[in-house]
Amino acid sequence: MKSLACPDFHCDGGGHPETLLCRGPLTAALGEAVRAGQAGGDTGRLRDLLDRALTGPSADAPGESAFDGDPALASTLQVVVINAPHLRGRYQGFLDLADARLDMIVHRRLQAARERLRLRRPLERAEFSLREGLVGLGACLLQRPGAERDPMLVQVAAYAVELVLSADRTGRPGWWVHHSPSQDRSDDGEWPDGHACFTLLDGSAGIMALLALARLRGIRVPLLDAALRSVSAWHDAHRLTDEHGLAHWPEVVTDPRPDPRPIAHQAADAQGPGLCGNLGIARATQLAGIALCDPALRRSALATARTALTRDTHLFETGGICHGPHGAAVAALRIAADEPGDTAADLAEAAANLLRAVRPDARLGDIHGGLLDGTVGERITRSVGDPRIALPPDGAAAWDSLLLLAPHRPPPARPLARPRPGPTFRRRLQETDMPCPDCRLVLVATLNEKQGGWNGKTRRHDFSGIEANLAGLQCPPHVLFLSECTLYDAFKREAYYTMLELLDALPAGTDPEGQHVDTGIYDGLLTKEKYLVHGPGLFYSRPTVRPKLWHGPDDPLVREVPAHSLDVEIAGRELTLKALHVSGRHGAVGFDAQFALLGKLAKYPVLAGGDMNMCPTQRENPGYPQDLAPYFDGNGAPWQRSTKGIRAPDGTWQPHTASYDGMLEHGFLDAAQLKGDRTPTVNPEHGGDSRMPIDRLIVSRQAPARFIPSTYRVHPPKSKSDHLMVSCWARVTCAAHTRPESDTADLDFDA
Repeated sequence: MKSLACPDFHCDGGGHPETLLCRGPLTAALGEAVRAGQAGGDTGRLRDLLDRALTGPSADAPGESAFDGDPALASTLQVVVINAPHLRGRYQGFLDLADARLDMIVHRRLQAARERLRLRRPLERAEFSLREGLVGLGACLLQRPGAERDPMLVQVAAYAVELVLSADRTGRPGWWVHHSPSQDRSDDGEWPDGHACFTLLDGSAGIMALLALARLRGIRVPLLDAALRSVSAWHDAHRLTDEHGLAHWPEVVTDPRPDPRPIAHQAADAQGPGLCGNLGIARATQLAGIALCDPALRRSALATARTALTRDTHLFETGGICHGPHGAAVAALRIAADEPGDTAADLAEAAANLLRAVRPDARLGDIHGGLLDGTVGERITRSVGDPRIALPPDGAAAWDSLLLLAPHRPPPARPLARPRPGPTFRRRLQETDMPCPDCRLVLVATLNEKQGGWNGKTRRHDFSGIEANLAGLQCPPHVLFLSECTLYDAFKREAYYTMLELLDALPAGTDPEGQHVDTGIYDGLLTKEKYLVHGPGLFYSRPTVRPKLWHGPDDPLVREVPAHSLDVEIAGRELTLKALHVSGRHGAVGFDAQFALLGKLAKYPVLAGGDMNMCPTQRENPGYPQDLAPYFDGNGAPWQRSTKGIRAPDGTWQPHTASYDGMLEHGFLDAAQLKGDRTPTVNPEHGGDSRMPIDRLIVSRQAPARFIPSTYRVHPPKSKSDHLMVSCWARVTCAAHTRPESDTADLDFDA
């Protein structure tokens, strides 16, 4: 079939317009470099082809898209230095020069795009698309080593976010273009209202794939999640179903309103199943689902991929990567590689059958063409000496990352080392109950830095106190409850992103068993609760903690609900994390209400922490004053008596510990209570001498996690905050184990 968004071009025999990656020595060099990775060595032609590409008449060809000019050269040389490392010394200088020119091109095009957005001029496809625009240049940047620290990639991702969120009042999305889908635009008059394209190379699927891959690489951009959810929701709203209930996406729409009616699937006007069709969109949707930990998106992608692979194969009329079975098979294999078990096997089998589905009269790849529609592209999809289509082997360059198909693969996990010499450990478990390697130790900490570092005089945040406290941990925390995050959601969320950067920069360490704990990539969630000025924040380290139930699309960062929580997965088990800052402004009545609500959460697998402003009853040697009135009166603030106490019949103001005790009786375990540690968490130097342990860590008995009491610690003061940091390790049993029967999972230290 002839695609609207990816039409045929006529350039000396057909195929895409003449660019460096569509014909010529650079295209051949890319093919040879990919084959070198498949065969495990250079075929002997690569050096000659590269020299011709770098010195021939096409070397200075102008081009500012992913498939021509310096961006194409940079992508090709990235594949060369990985698949043929013996040529790195010869071509590294050329790669560095091409990368520098790529940066200049990206900078120039970003300036033009931002100017258009500022002036609200109509959008053209060439500004953003994978084939011609900034999404394609972003794909080139993603190929670089250390791309997550590349400021140019951050700027491209920020542009994509701004584009997605710049919808107009008519409901048209930010990527709506005001011309026809054809490349030469000779029929613009037939498209007076423009259109929105869904495909990977020319439409919103490319934007979605770029944002998803950027997020998986750890790119930090304000509202990235919101933009990714917005474009995903647009795709979901416009997904069509035929008379059999099978799903597919249109190629373009001219009305932003979705049509809920079933659409008969007719080969004459349906979008094809290839890379430039439904399989490309399905892969982008799957990547968005992986990045957002959204199983519904992944199910949507899989359903459409199965339809394209099993029913739409009759629509193949040509070979090549773009519209033929070769690109479709690569996309299907990439989808299968990120899915488990039988699902992956079924998709891989369907992909293997695609080549047999090409119509006998179909046009094969153009011998004069290149990567997208020529025989070179078909050739690199196959393994050496094997007619079957296959993905690049482990260790080889992922050439399809230029098409935003290949995911970012983190480095393999370090092998578990034996405990270091020194203290040994004896578990209070039977030998037959020893935890398997899939069970996880996680470090949980809670810190109440005064107003999250906000300084009302300078009107800026100072993170030195938080940084000094976190430096006292033996490794980066897997879960951090920050009780006060004042104005973290203001000023373009500068404080929130600074906090993430601070956590990302924490050095690696070890767990209580001497195992290495690497640095993580942090995400966070802020809370706004009624009557609470300084809302708490929850920060967690991926991939150890994987969010499952994310927040709404209107604001990806802040939720305003009474029982705020975040569902996550650790070691394959589901837990609910909750950041707390219990308010004392309503006195005893307020404490009773808040702890009663928290107690009801004990029926869920909850792990929580924060400033409780209260502690459990300690009948023997409580450590804190039994009458709080002299304490507050001595500080010149008698009006604060009810913030932590309740008036007894004898006229004294006693700590209102009954509400906290009631919460524990609902089914919660307290880390400090399990250890019997009564160390105050109020900093005596800056918070007064109340001597109350009010910063607490709790876990419900329903959770597949237990604190290790011997690791509970109240850290010495490291800042001028009125609170001390508290931390404790917890063991999360993996999915192969039942919920722990014991209240603890302790480790005894032998001297």
